[in-house]
Amino acid sequence: KSFFADGVSIDEKLLQEQAGKHNLLGGDTDMLASASGDDPAAKLTSSALMNATAGGSVETFPLVRPSSTNHNEGVYIYLDEVGLLKHLPNNKRASILAQQCGYHPAPNFYGDIFVGRVSSKGALHNIDIEKEDITDTSKEWMVRAPQENVAWQQTVNEVTGRKGVTQPNHAGTEGVGVKVESKDGEKGCSYLWIQNEEEVEITVDLSTKVGEGKKVNKKLINATFQLQKITVKYNKEIVVEVKLYSKLDVDGCTWTLENNNLVVTCEKASEGEMWPRLEA
Repeated sequence: KSFFADGVSIDEKLLQEQAGKHNLLGGDTDMLASASGDDPAAKLTSSALMNATAGGSVETFPLVRPSSTNHNEGVYIYLDEVGLLKHLPNNKRASILAQQCGYHPAPNFYGDIFVGRVSSKGALHNIDIEKEDITDTSKEWMVRAPQENVAWQQTVNEVTGRKGVTQPNHAGTEGVGVKVESKDGEKGCSYLWIQNEEEVEITVDLSTKVGEGKKVNKKLINATFQLQKITVKYNKEIVVEVKLYSKLDVDGCTWTLENNNLVVTCEKASEGEMWPRLEA
């Protein structure tokens, strides 16, 4: 077994708070108490937890599990399971990585983490993972991770008969639009976006640009589509500019005007890819 042997002490007050919210170490207070020589009914203490996790045990977090759809290869984060209690710094890069794999909102990780890849072909064993495999969001394993994680959870629910235990739905699905407020105040426009496996649709309300009771002039609309960016202008003024989570098929992008609502429809470059969010 691996350890994070950093010798950092645990915040006992924080331990008690977290113990009230979560089942630390599976809620095995008997094991914790016996590790410190206390009675099993004894209060959970930092000394018990420190003895039970001498040096700091490694916890694994699955970015994607091995399956037949990913060549039986899984990618995992390895972290100090009591990093929060040690007041280790929040690892934002690790949270972003998990978010790119479909976890939304992203979980928090504390302290240094390691990323490793395993193969379940034959006996489970470690295999190489390169820096580019983690930093390049276009890598196949990362693109497929969100939908594979959803499929895994659905399978677990079917096997166990559990209901209501799911990952959060992908944003903008099931016909429910996600509203995004303008980042430029009165200069920009708010919009709604939805998605399916093939397309992303953005609806921009342009009525604020023409005034109450007036109609939008279609000739003043200009929408440009780049591989990973959408820009909408009205009367030469940018009203929406979005750097996208993933890539578009630019030739499959178009727009229509419905009353004063501009509806932008874009085909995804990778069909079947569900985006955890719209923006990069």
